[in-house]
Parts: sequence; C-alpha cells; structure tokens
Amino acid sequence: MTQADYLKRTVASEAIKTRRSPLIWVSVVAPFAVACLLTMALTSRGGALIKGQGGNPWKAFEPALFFWSALVLPLCVTLQAALAASIEHTQQQWKHLFALAVPRWSIYAAKMAVVLTLSAVSSAVLWVGLLLGGLALSAAFPQITHGPMIAGELFEVLAKIYLASWLLTAVQVWIAIRWSSFSMPILIGVIGSVASLMFAARPEDLGWWRFVNPWCLPGQVARIGAEHVGETLVVAIVLSACVSIVGCIESTRRDVM
Repeated sequence: MTQADYLKRTVASEAIKTRRSPLIWVSVVAPFAVACLLTMALTSRGGALIKGQGGNPWKAFEPALFFWSALVLPLCVTLQAALAASIEHTQQQWKHLFALAVPRWSIYAAKMAVVLTLSAVSSAVLWVGLLLGGLALSAAFPQITHGPMIAGELFEVLAKIYLASWLLTAVQVWIAIRWSSFSMPILIGVIGSVASLMFAARPEDLGWWRFVNPWCLPGQVARIGAEHVGETLVVAIVLSACVSIVGCIESTRRDVM
C-alpha cells in the first residue's frame, strides 16, 4: 500500500468521526450567524451604510469582512482544531492510533486536512450568507439598492482570507494535539485573537510581527486597501507548511499524548 493510500484511509476515518461530532455545526452555524448579524446591522441603519457604498448592498459587506477575519474566523479555527483533537484526547485513543499499521504522519495530516476543509466550508457558508443577505437588503430597500451582485469579488476576498488563515490553522492543530487539555488550545486561541484585534486599528504598531503573526494575517489581508497581500499569502502558506511538518514530527515522536 502506498503512502497516498494510507493518507486516504486516515482522512476517510477522520471524516466519519467528524460527522459524529459538533464540528459540522460549528463550521456552518458560526459563519451563517455572522452573515445574519451583518445583514441586520445594515438594516438597522436604515440603508445609510448602503448609500455610502453607491447603493450596492453587497459592497456594504466588504468593510465588515474585517470583523470575520480578525475575530470570528480565528476563534472558529481554534474551536474546530480543539474539537477535532478532543475526539482522541477524551477517549485516550492516541496511543491506540499510533499503534495501528499506518504511518503516524498520516494521522496528523488527516487532522490537519479535516480542519482546513471545515474552515473552507465556513468561508463558503459565509459567502452564500452574504449573497443572500444582499438579496434581502435589496428587497428591504428597493429605493436605495441598485448595484450589481459582486459575488466574484466577495469570493476572492474570502478565498484570500482563508489562505491567510492556514498558518493559524497549523498552529492551532499542533497545540490541540500537543495538549490533552481542551482548555489550553481554546485559551491560546482566544488570547491570540483578542490581542490581534486590539491592534487592528493601528497594525503598524506591531511592526514586522503583523506579517508573521498567525492571528493577525487574516485581518491583514481583509483590510481595505491592504498592501503586500500576495507576499502575505505566500508567507502564510510557506510557514503553515513548516509548522505542520515540525508539529507532525514533534507529535508523532511522542509515546503518550
């Protein structure tokens, strides 16, 4: 059996376990709730914010995407990683898994693949939610809204935010697997997200650190008029690969998790 076959088997096993956990609900409910809240926020202002975007309800969502990228997405990834690892931690199954006739690295890679997939699902749900929210705003304010649906632009922004979150995902998966306590990855994720949000108004205060900080990168990409987006995405992807390799080696060499 090839290494790819081993990986397919472990990913399939993880998918089965994921269906029996709250992971799917977290990945779907959180982004859809954000879309609903943003729609209600624009509605409560009586269409004033939509007017400021040339009457385009979908364009009015773009500045609010920073809220998703800087706070909700990091917290969502944190919870997804913690829940994915807690399946084995709570049942003390890591030692059993590492004793199976499959490479240890494939078990770690499967966890990473599942969390990345769920994060992509969250971004897709948010995208659909924003499109539906724009249609609702168009119906609520027909005298104001007349801009075209910018589905492609919203998808591009959310795709970049998702790629920028890969480093955060790699870090949180490593932490979640490394510590058996469910509260440890949650605590680190919350502290990192809140600390990054505190510097959101003046990211230059962080200096070069904002370009490598896992919790800052999604917000950096989402900022309107953000510079060096391409370089930021390259850094996020390359560092995520490095962290994943180091985390895999460190975790799979341990006898007890």
